[in-house]
Amino acid sequence: MASTIQRIRPYAPYLFFGTLGIGFAANILRNAELSNLETTPVSKRVIYTLRHDENAEKLLGKDIQIDPRSMTKADSSNIPGEFNMFKGRADYQFKVKGSIGEALVKIQGSRTAAKDVWNLSTFIVSPLNSALPPIVYAEAH
Repeated sequence: MASTIQRIRPYAPYLFFGTLGIGFAANILRNAELSNLETTPVSKRVIYTLRHDENAEKLLGKDIQIDPRSMTKADSSNIPGEFNMFKGRADYQFKVKGSIGEALVKIQGSRTAAKDVWNLSTFIVSPLNSALPPIVYAEAH
């Protein structure tokens, strides 16, 4: 009777390359999701605002960007919340990092027409691992 390894040996290349391919595809999907987050109009506006604000510079430092580690949760909803271009709704949060700190950005907003600008009703930057107060750019009442 042949051992298990001997029975699997003819299929080893298929198993190896199949596993490699699945890992490669998962990495591509993860990078695509991060790229989608970085290129939404709301995220671009948030990063632009943070990069040009003195308070954010004191909190985060220079080179502020979306933290790719915020995309590594194991569940299927990597970014908590919703961003829907077609319905004109944004309600989500993500982490940003700079040269000296990290923060959690919470966004809520809407737009009325396809070419309208996004009106942010909530835009709060809460520092992580710091006793500094959050920076509030807009807050829903």
